[in-house]
Amino acid sequence: MKKAALSRNVVTAIFLSLAVPILSFGSAHATGSISIGNCQDLQKIGNDIDYPLDGSYVLVNDIDCSDTANWNGGEGFVPIGNSSTPFIGVIDGNNFKISELTINLPGQSNVGLIGYSDQAVINNLTLSGGSVTGYLNVGGLAGSERSITLTNISSSQALFGHGYTGGIVGWNRDQQNSNVDTTITNNHFSGEITVTGTTGCYAIGGIMGDNDGDAAMADSSNSGNITSTCTSGEYFGGIVGDSDGLLSIANTYSTGNIDSISDSVGGITGWANHIILANTYAKGNITGTTTVGGLVGFLNNGPIQGHDVSSSITNSYFSGLISSQDPNSTGGLLGQIAMIQGFVFTNLFWNTEISTIDNGCGVYESVTCELTGYTGVTAQQLRTQTTFTNSNWNFSQIWGICTSLNDGMPYLLSQHLTCNDSASNSLKAPVTGIGINDNYFPTILLSVFSLVTISGSLLAKRHGAYL
Repeated sequence: MKKAALSRNVVTAIFLSLAVPILSFGSAHATGSISIGNCQDLQKIGNDIDYPLDGSYVLVNDIDCSDTANWNGGEGFVPIGNSSTPFIGVIDGNNFKISELTINLPGQSNVGLIGYSDQAVINNLTLSGGSVTGYLNVGGLAGSERSITLTNISSSQALFGHGYTGGIVGWNRDQQNSNVDTTITNNHFSGEITVTGTTGCYAIGGIMGDNDGDAAMADSSNSGNITSTCTSGEYFGGIVGDSDGLLSIANTYSTGNIDSISDSVGGITGWANHIILANTYAKGNITGTTTVGGLVGFLNNGPIQGHDVSSSITNSYFSGLISSQDPNSTGGLLGQIAMIQGFVFTNLFWNTEISTIDNGCGVYESVTCELTGYTGVTAQQLRTQTTFTNSNWNFSQIWGICTSLNDGMPYLLSQHLTCNDSASNSLKAPVTGIGINDNYFPTILLSVFSLVTISGSLLAKRHGAYL
């Protein structure tokens, strides 16, 4: 008995040691922070000797940036930091919001509130309304970043970009043997992303456009739609467009629609080289040309220098309509998969009625995707808790199900929804994070939060010429 109790204490200590550094950001304003009280103050960052790019800043009230639509001849706010002099400081939004920010730079790259950053920390901030327009590396919060930490960020902006565009982050750059990482916790996008241009539109995601480093994401969501006017493109995802690095996503969902004439389109990510998905779902309608999947469009398992991990997708589901020009490379969960060896798929479901797709995984190079670990179910089965508890889903600390919420399908307790159904079988109080109990300690927790200690040179990015 004492040995069992000791084990639980050790597990709890590990959880706290991993979680506290991420959740504690935002206290920097307690001492020595520079106050930001209006949009003019915000624009001074990096442009005024008293507002350095390595400074620590805190919002002291809500900020109205609606007049930025008239700044600089209509180009609006100038992004903070660039490739020569990136932003390397801290911004604590202090739970205030920046409203109606306008950035209108359709021919430029590295566009967002933060244009270019390196090991920056930004927390507790809402970007309400307004629009951000750029060409490549476009993000509502950050256009290009390296090793950023984002906690408690929300955006309802309208974004316009041609490639490497995300609702929160455009491009997470290659870490180049760094031992630090990009961490995104409790980030939510509810705006609209419009992909402009005629051809060659790549890497578009509801939270992040392109990931070339090690990125860990948890407790985040996208409810915004992605619409493309391009006649060709690749890598569109409800959460992440394209990932060549090591990507971990937990307790995260997307309900936005994706309408594109593109290859590699998925409800969570369009293309992934290595990915660890746990406790995720996607419910938006997905339209693409080839390699279209409810969760992942194209899943690869190529080597990443410095990493010895296997891709895995566990305890996740898709329920939406899938439209594709190539049924053979389309699946209810996965469009195509290469190098099947080493993948782990466990307790996955997709709605065969709404998706109109009977197979969970498409065909790759004339080889049928014969995998285990996923099941096609009816809409009613997706609304029945035993469908999931029979597969060991955790409805004590991770998932809930309620007739009046999420169309009766499972939702994440970290969404903090309130069920009013008297007969609901979702009675547990919501918790933030993955959660642990005496019998459940998912290995994904370590995968998500231990990425900050991983080093190694990652794959060279296909779009290097676009920097």
